[in-house]
Amino acid sequence: MEINGIEYEEIPRNQVVSKTGRMALMLAGFAAMGYMGSSAKSQDILKGIDIVKEFELIQQKKSKQTKRVRDAVIYAFNKSFRPVPIY
Repeated sequence: MEINGIEYEEIPRNQVVSKTGRMALMLAGFAAMGYMGSSAKSQDILKGIDIVKEFELIQQKKSKQTKRVRDAVIYAFNKSFRPVPIY
């Protein structure tokens, strides 16, 4: 999918992560949990929100959501999608 000129692909759920990458993901998860609260709370915040469309609005600075919701959308989007590398 393309959002604002950048091509994104879905991150495979069963992707193998290196030991260093696993540690970075774990630390990022702890930081996000401390910042946003538990994942159950962040899922409640995102209820009824299309994260792809909202992410596009955030990138265009046209989102009307609160900062807390915008942060949750960005976190959820980056957890599920990544930019396609250009070779």
